[in-house]
Amino acid sequence: LTRPPPPSQPVEVPPFPMDLWTLGACLVLAFFVWNFMGGGHSSEIVKAALSQKHTLLDVRSVAEFRSKQLPGSINIPHNQVASRLSELNRDDYIIAYCASGMRVRTAVAALTKAQFPHVVNAGSISNLEGILAEAERQGPHDL
Repeated sequence: LTRPPPPSQPVEVPPFPMDLWTLGACLVLAFFVWNFMGGGHSSEIVKAALSQKHTLLDVRSVAEFRSKQLPGSINIPHNQVASRLSELNRDDYIIAYCASGMRVRTAVAALTKAQFPHVVNAGSISNLEGILAEAERQGPHDL
């Protein structure tokens, strides 16, 4: 096989329609939008877990927990979950949440690695508040 001769004039490459900074910004924005839209298990899974013996695990910081907390929830910051597993009942459904749905992933990973059998990622606190409000409106028979 022989190579074709080089072109007599330089080949012009068409410009990429988006520079890399714009592409990166779009990807970061998409990631955050996905997280703020919940990012956790479906509301049906969370509602099913709520109908079982469960623990609401708030993995936000202590200061965030003090400023706003859901009734009956306990607070273990996401970066302490792995070292504080003894504070949780393995038989309960652990319904974990944080402010935006990002930190809860660290907690869920730690609980899954520690072989907790019933771990539910509820995403953000606002997502879980909406599910709790809906469950309350529907009544306990519909959970």
